[in-house]
Amino acid sequence: MRKDTYLPEIEREHENRRLLIRFGVIGFPLFVILMLALRVAISSPLFFAKEIIIRGTSQVTESDVQTFLLSRVLAKWWVKPFNFHNMLIWPDTFSESDLRFLPAVKQITVTKNYSERTITVDVTERTLYGIWCYEGDTPRCFWFDETGFMFKRAFASSGNLILVADDYSGGSGGIGGMVLPGRFLPAAMSVFSLLDKAGKAGIGIREIRLDSLDKQEIEVDTVASNKTGGGTKIYFSLRFPVGDDEFLALKSVLNSNKTFQYIDFTVQHRVYYK
Repeated sequence: MRKDTYLPEIEREHENRRLLIRFGVIGFPLFVILMLALRVAISSPLFFAKEIIIRGTSQVTESDVQTFLLSRVLAKWWVKPFNFHNMLIWPDTFSESDLRFLPAVKQITVTKNYSERTITVDVTERTLYGIWCYEGDTPRCFWFDETGFMFKRAFASSGNLILVADDYSGGSGGIGGMVLPGRFLPAAMSVFSLLDKAGKAGIGIREIRLDSLDKQEIEVDTVASNKTGGGTKIYFSLRFPVGDDEFLALKSVLNSNKTFQYIDFTVQHRVYYK
């Protein structure tokens, strides 16, 4: 009875020992090879960049980009043993969540040349498309790009060369946010695009203003001219975008050598004027 009872346990112990020996014979050399490869990857000068080249900066400084790279390249735990100049740990690009630390930068791409041992960092900055000003006791103004993303502080400005929108609606956005909530953004950006073309066509814009989001309208004051006889107000809706048809209608009305009090585009596919 005792032999039958303990024999299976003895056989299992022998089998476990054999497995451990096999693992040691096969696994230990593999572990050694892996450690050697890791040591070579960490310390070999073949993978060390002699130069890191940063291109495309004008709104941000190279120093800001270098600080960003230093923090993000070494952000993951598994790269901690590596040197910052080791090309093996550098990504080809950076995510949007990474770039929140550099809001004025739209994209960063990395090119690694192992033969020359160089890393080239190409920076694509955001376009200075317009200025959004939150009006109040202390106005706050920000540059925004063609998507409506605010990325940089700005001074209040006026004139036809730069699109400037004055927000009296009580909004409180800032760097890293959008000029308007998402449902209003497509219409607002289409209005800015139309006004940009209008300015290039000689239609002077004195003010773009948002009084209240409840009205869901943008009001535009044009500069007085010989053709209009005085500043004409233009009303746009934030419920739908405008395009080429509205731009052609605006040009046609303002170039008619008549005086107009307002031009109203708040009804889709319609234009009203007085």
